[in-house]
Amino acid sequence: MSAGKTVGAIVRVLAVGTIAVAGGMLVRRYRRDVRAAQERLASCDRQVVRTALGDIEYVEVGFGEPLLVSHGIFQGCDGVLLLRDQFPERRVIAPSRFGYLGSSMPAAATPADQADAFVALLDALGITEVDVVGVSAGTTSVLQLALRHPDRVKHLVVLSGNLPGTPTAVVPPSWAGC
Repeated sequence: MSAGKTVGAIVRVLAVGTIAVAGGMLVRRYRRDVRAAQERLASCDRQVVRTALGDIEYVEVGFGEPLLVSHGIFQGCDGVLLLRDQFPERRVIAPSRFGYLGSSMPAAATPADQADAFVALLDALGITEVDVVGVSAGTTSVLQLALRHPDRVKHLVVLSGNLPGTPTAVVPPSWAGC
């Protein structure tokens, strides 16, 4: 075997070995992240309300004035765990939006339908008026909530709003590290 072929074979073996090690590391990280997500879900006291728009799963934490939080794309009602310490004197209500965790996914659901589902949840909980926080992908439905049911929304906060049709609703560039 020539020196060139030997070097080529060594490079191929090293490349395959590197890919195998990297793949193993990714699998371990994936399993760790799945375990953490399962533990986070298990730590939530999730409830379900049946409405005309389907099941709405939600979590409630804390006491005080009610605060409805509409989660972003990477969590469901369990996302309230990330915010609960920010609102120590509030009754935080965090529903899973349509299709997330234990909430139904109605056919052809719209953000307006999601807003109406939020109202159905508030009705089931006996809440007539609420402060509202929308996070990322959860902002469109809370804007619809404020537009469709202004008598139910005391204050509205939009965090990192990513609204369809706006110039900001794009995939982040690769250099952003997302």
